[in-house]
Amino acid sequence: MVEVCFGRAPWRYTRHVDSVRQEQLQAATSFEELLGILREQLSTACRYEAGCDDELRSRGCRRAVFTAHSLDPESNALDLFFNSPVGYRAQYYVSVIEGERANAVAIAALRPRLLDAARQADLGDLTLQLADASLSYKSAKIWINTDALQDVTIDGAIEAPTWQIEADGRGSQPCDRARVASAAAGLLAPIPAYLEIFGAWLDRNDQEYVMQKKQDRSIRLHKCGWV
Repeated sequence: MVEVCFGRAPWRYTRHVDSVRQEQLQAATSFEELLGILREQLSTACRYEAGCDDELRSRGCRRAVFTAHSLDPESNALDLFFNSPVGYRAQYYVSVIEGERANAVAIAALRPRLLDAARQADLGDLTLQLADASLSYKSAKIWINTDALQDVTIDGAIEAPTWQIEADGRGSQPCDRARVASAAAGLLAPIPAYLEIFGAWLDRNDQEYVMQKKQDRSIRLHKCGWV
């Protein structure tokens, strides 16, 4: 197996992250190590999702969506994966290319667990083979539970210069309010309750379809840290 090496984002944490958590986040040594921990700790489930808005519905799009919880309630593995300087978002901070590479490597590493969950799920008109194939497309992605920001202080937790520029409205002229909002969220460090892994949308011909508003996901993560 070829060793895959990833970088480290040059960021620090503000006083809004307690000292113990800061030490744990900074002590994370590599993205590869985090993936190894996750592979051992995660419990996965799978569900079928049909596209709801007009863009997806008109093309008959549907996908497999996976959730991944840590089996160890005391573990901080999901926090390290999402918020550490070697974690998932950190790879996008380093570059778009590194972020996309980390996304693909992470999904590949978790694929056996995900497919185990898919075998137990009602996949609607998706076959197991299609669910598996959807994880190989570039638009397959990982994120955290969507309500993760509800209990997070509005003050920034991460000192990440690139994202700070966007959050201050200095990243584009005229000011892009959506990017400002994304970057303000990117500077936060919510502790995930679980991960979500989204297979690519597949149209009625079983081909990958990427929504127009999602085509710049990697760039937005690089510039803002949030989507």
